[in-house]
Amino acid sequence: GGLVFEVKDDDQIEILDNEIVQINGFTGKVVSISLTRTKIESLNGEVMTISNGLIKEVINYSVNPVCASVDVEIENVKDIFEIITKIEEKIVSIKEDYPQIIEGPLVNGIENFNNGNVSIKIIAKTPYEKKQVVERAIRKKVLEVANKNGIRLNVDKIEVLK
Repeated sequence: GGLVFEVKDDDQIEILDNEIVQINGFTGKVVSISLTRTKIESLNGEVMTISNGLIKEVINYSVNPVCASVDVEIENVKDIFEIITKIEEKIVSIKEDYPQIIEGPLVNGIENFNNGNVSIKIIAKTPYEKKQVVERAIRKKVLEVANKNGIRLNVDKIEVLK
């Protein structure tokens, strides 16, 4: 099912079942729509029911894919372009294991310089509800590439005390 709301004049808001939307600041999947109420369930399981008359603004994440984005800080960079090439060559292979990746992943460029370190951004387009899964897959692959190629990443270090 679905519903089209006439907000004012020619402005319309269309909401369909199972779409991922943000309504009045609450983000989740549309689980039911009636003439008077819309029920949304967040990815954490919280459920919000809102009177349709109170819906003024909707962001619909289901219409277009979103950009999964990962920043990677590389330590003591001597040849950043060689490192970027190594990461680019290997990062595309995650698409085989993650069919929810619609476009990419690709190194989008140098994001920042910080105390001799260089931060690069890796992006991929994916459905909204798969964004975190794709970002985790990118991070995992970057760690694998870094470990195999002696690339030092600037990550928070955790000390385990015995």
